[in-house]
Amino acid sequence: MRTFVLTAAAFGIFAAPGLAQERSLAERCAANAPNGDVSTCAAAVEAAPRDPAVRRLYAQSLAKAADYDGAVRQYGEITRLAPADGRAFYEYAWMLAFVRRYAEAVEPIERSMTLQPRHIESIRAATIIYQLTKRHADVLRVSLVGARLGDAISMFDLFDCYAEGRGTPKDENQAYLWLQRAAETGHVAAMDVLAGVFLNGGLGRAPDGAKAEEWATKARLARNGRL
Repeated sequence: MRTFVLTAAAFGIFAAPGLAQERSLAERCAANAPNGDVSTCAAAVEAAPRDPAVRRLYAQSLAKAADYDGAVRQYGEITRLAPADGRAFYEYAWMLAFVRRYAEAVEPIERSMTLQPRHIESIRAATIIYQLTKRHADVLRVSLVGARLGDAISMFDLFDCYAEGRGTPKDENQAYLWLQRAAETGHVAAMDVLAGVFLNGGLGRAPDGAKAEEWATKARLARNGRL
């Protein structure tokens, strides 16, 4: 490994001026993108227009500089340059959703989930996008996927679907099942709701003061980082 690093360093020293300049621009872009240095990253993209990594840094610099439309265009271009990169589609969808172009975010987030089916962040983002576009059956569908992967947030979303009858008929038993699983997996809001269910009765369960106190205590401990 050390030999490779030394060889790469030597190559950088003796590279043709154009290559050395391109590398220097990319490095400067990487260092300054978090500060919103758009001009340096724009120059880096001009020097390496087909490099998705450099263009991603450019998109990040644009977003930091509050040029959100420009960032959206760059993330979209990355998906064209790297059509098998699930991360690129996730970032594109996220940026579209950030500027409230929710309907346009549907296609890239679905592509992200196809390319990286175990990527929990894509599943969570898809759930929000579907909720905002009122695609309740799709909320149910992707929440099931996330829940089966062990994601507590997806489990809590399933509770909401079944409790409110969104994308599926109301089902108190299923609502309770997913609420309990979310709480057991560490979702603090689910613990609070479950405590209320046992305190007042609901979801087909009779009041149970001992269980209400148990879950209220677990929620308090989890909130304080002691569970």
